[in-house]
Amino acid sequence: MQSATLIHWLGQLTEPDTEKVKQATKQLQNLSLTNDFLLQLFHILRSEQNDQIRTLASVLLRRKLSKSSTTISKDVHETLKHLLLEQIQIETNQRIRKSLFELIGTIAKQDLQHEIIEKKKKSSKKQNKNEITGWKEYLHLCGTLVQSTDLKQLELGMYLFATLATYCARFVLEHWPHTFNLVSTMLKTRPSTVVCEQALIILTNLVKVFHQKQYIQTIVDLVPIANEAMQYLFVNLKVIEKDLMNFSSS
Repeated sequence: MQSATLIHWLGQLTEPDTEKVKQATKQLQNLSLTNDFLLQLFHILRSEQNDQIRTLASVLLRRKLSKSSTTISKDVHETLKHLLLEQIQIETNQRIRKSLFELIGTIAKQDLQHEIIEKKKKSSKKQNKNEITGWKEYLHLCGTLVQSTDLKQLELGMYLFATLATYCARFVLEHWPHTFNLVSTMLKTRPSTVVCEQALIILTNLVKVFHQKQYIQTIVDLVPIANEAMQYLFVNLKVIEKDLMNFSSS
């Protein structure tokens, strides 16, 4: 499949002509049956200059991943994961970044489901080279980014960690001691409003899946810190709002 063909039909989806949209939808459905459809969508998402086309590619990619997870080959799954984790580190468009995080969350959730199934099988067989490597990649990248002295890298790491907590809270909870230390440190030090927001998102998503008493005390310890962090965000948001109002009136 040529990327130009796919870009053409994606472009047709933006046309006001209903017939063109119907034709494009049909053609894209046919193209989605080809082996390289997902990778071609990612190529467009990464390389296309038109942001509207990039957004459409990300939407189709996420839908295809969600609906066809059992039919996607392990090689394509792993390739997409590598590419997404690379792209999220260099993407500057905020809307596309959001789409990339959603895609990473979708793939991470599938990895978690795969690992749960494998654990249930309790197979003693060694994994072959093509099997999904699971969570090591996500955790390694998160750990590298959140330890960075560069604020932008730290913020990216917190965004990624919050994405994993949103899509796969039960797994992140298995790493609670490290997660607790990270969240409490970020809520106390507050390097930026972004870091603070993402730490609260992580905490909120994990609280939803708490079912054991052993976590209760640590949550109690975090409550006053979280309250202070929310006050900090409120104050900073008010300052930003005031600055914007002054800017618009000047």
